[in-house]
Amino acid sequence: MQKKEYYINSKDGCRLYYRCWEPEGAPVGVINLVHGFGEHSGRYNEWAQKFVQAGYAVTAVDYRGHGKADGKRGHASSMQRLLDDIETLLHLSRQQFPHAPHFLYGHSMGGNLVINYHLRRDRGELKALIVSSPWIKLAFEASVFKILLAKMLVHVFPSVVTETNLVVEHISHDPQVQEAYRADPLVHGFISLKLYDVITRGGNFILKNGHRIAIPTLLMHGTADMITSYKASLYLGYKGREKITFKSWPGLYHELHNEYEKEDVFRYIYEWLKKIS
Repeated sequence: MQKKEYYINSKDGCRLYYRCWEPEGAPVGVINLVHGFGEHSGRYNEWAQKFVQAGYAVTAVDYRGHGKADGKRGHASSMQRLLDDIETLLHLSRQQFPHAPHFLYGHSMGGNLVINYHLRRDRGELKALIVSSPWIKLAFEASVFKILLAKMLVHVFPSVVTETNLVVEHISHDPQVQEAYRADPLVHGFISLKLYDVITRGGNFILKNGHRIAIPTLLMHGTADMITSYKASLYLGYKGREKITFKSWPGLYHELHNEYEKEDVFRYIYEWLKKIS
């Protein structure tokens, strides 16, 4: 396996941090990975290696406001800028691997982004989507007062950040994963009013347009997820049922790839990829 890491520029000049894991021979496919909110692509090193061992190349970026990328932590000014970051990743990935099929894999907020990318920008370059625990809606609802207050303030103070108060124990049942998350200096717990608004609107767009998903999509969610809404994923799976394979993981938390059952999760993804290829 070969691993590369370096900075690349998005369309507006924002520096993103690119990672690539390559098998020794020509890859059977390329997994283009989009991480979740508050984290970074480096947290997927072990997960990426599983795909490499199965013959796939994996590429990823820390998108703006996250990890080693430029930008205020937890802030992005628009959905368009975030989709630009994904487009930048895919452009470089297709240059490096022009003859392999390309898959777009998003977790949590990344799941929201990859579906939005397909619905808004995909011009037929993607073979399929893999979506894990997407942030379409949160598992908990904010109070009506907080929602109204945020809607008013977002236009006045769009880049003001607030703490997410994430309960780290809810990401995975594995205490080692929890401790690594707490100790990771590239992980943050802040979100701007604008980014929250962008992702909320993006989730609503997905629910309204889920029937337009036009490529094979594996949508997975743990039933015990206390961070993003399992019910929203279930609804999307029904609405887009012509193209979506919905996989429920009973009792699992938010990060399926970091649960004790991660080998089962990987095997399911791998078998699904073989079936659609």
